[in-house]
Amino acid sequence: MIDGLVPAGTLPLGTAHGSGWKDGLTVPIDRAYVQRIEQRIVERAIEGLRFEGMAPRPQLHFILEDRPEPHAGYVMSRFYHRGADAHAAIAGLGRAAAAICSTQLVLMWEECDLRASLFGAGDHPDGIVTVDATFDDHILTWRPYEVVFGPIGFRGVPTVQPRWGDVLQLPGAPLPGPILDLLAAWRTQLTTLDPAVELPAMQRSGYEFRWYVYDEEGP
Repeated sequence: MIDGLVPAGTLPLGTAHGSGWKDGLTVPIDRAYVQRIEQRIVERAIEGLRFEGMAPRPQLHFILEDRPEPHAGYVMSRFYHRGADAHAAIAGLGRAAAAICSTQLVLMWEECDLRASLFGAGDHPDGIVTVDATFDDHILTWRPYEVVFGPIGFRGVPTVQPRWGDVLQLPGAPLPGPILDLLAAWRTQLTTLDPAVELPAMQRSGYEFRWYVYDEEGP
């Protein structure tokens, strides 16, 4: 795996880049493939809770249907202040997806953390959310958990040993405002953004990119 940005000439761009987009050219990636991506993402998020006591930052995973391994990499949101800045930072993830002409997205966030970032402290539900998004639809998967605090982690805060509830898959479920704006940015700005300009600018503002290089064992 390559950390950060690779040279512009080797960025994993979708075939729509620079060619103009026509509706209906893409076929969603097999749901089972996407579910495997979601499982890996959730496992990493759980590690952060269990060993660091830290909720994962919102992140967007790129799927490029024309590649042998469609899962090209991901971007994590920059750090943000509560309120409008949190909304802008999360919604801004969509510009990266548009810039590389991603044909499908997998999103992930922790629900309590996202709501607190937008609205302040409160009785928000705990759960990890993933969203499988295409150009005209989405499936939200809700993984609720009860917080059980463990020992203090190396960051000096209590770790979390989640006690899981029932997982629900909810096609077309309502989405938070910044996620709606993220999807709108991706769907409306596709092919209009220059990745050689957009992605370095996002990285300078604090977004973190990871691009996958595959071998026989995976990324």
